[in-house]
Amino acid sequence: MARKKADGICCICGDYGPLTFEHIPPESAFNDQAVLMADIHQLIAARTIEERRNPPTRKQQRGSGRHSLCGSCNSKTGAWYVPPYLRWAQQGWQNAYGSFPVLMHRPFEIEPLAIAKQLMAMFASACGPGFFQKRSELPRFVLNRSQTGLPPDIRLYAYYVHPRSRASRQSGITGSLNLDRAEPSYTYSEIAFRPFGFVMCLNSPPPDSRLFDITFMANASEGELRTLSLPLRPLEVNSFLPGDFRSDDEIDAAFDASAS
Repeated sequence: MARKKADGICCICGDYGPLTFEHIPPESAFNDQAVLMADIHQLIAARTIEERRNPPTRKQQRGSGRHSLCGSCNSKTGAWYVPPYLRWAQQGWQNAYGSFPVLMHRPFEIEPLAIAKQLMAMFASACGPGFFQKRSELPRFVLNRSQTGLPPDIRLYAYYVHPRSRASRQSGITGSLNLDRAEPSYTYSEIAFRPFGFVMCLNSPPPDSRLFDITFMANASEGELRTLSLPLRPLEVNSFLPGDFRSDDEIDAAFDASAS
């Protein structure tokens, strides 16, 4: 049973009470080892490339995640959606890292609807309780195993976390500005943890054209199995900035240019 911490608002159902630790992604999907957590303020304040690449960190022993779900939501989503997600993650790991890049476009044998619901449960925890509280259709989608379809303003995208990546990351709702128009260009949340990275966009185009749209998974039937060839691109995750897929060399060059 997931251990409980202080009381709070469940990020899925919105009930107030003891919160359990939710692994993001699931613990069984390669998230069962200690992770190093960097302080975003120290990353922003880095003055040298060495400080950027090797910031002070703290170790989180139980893997990536947070106390975000009530025991009921944690148990239900874990039983219903984690096994299908795990099977996909295992296939993705073999495709991306077992024989990279030869098997990159090997078809997946997956249960699309359950995966879409697991992704929305993960984004619920990543974004905090306010996200689902403002969108009553989202708790219904996650907690009703047979309900299909996401709201038209929400789209899900996926990619492979490139083997050269030096980091993992997760962000709540993020907005980036187009300075030419002085208005938000993109609104999205991201979860990146090998083998996959996911971006959820809210009434917005994706922050990178190489992301593959998997929103259609939410329209499959409950229990439906499909063989899908998903052209997921391998993108590097090296910075704390959501939607940033630059190589380390590209980031270092930009860092040098800003410091000069």
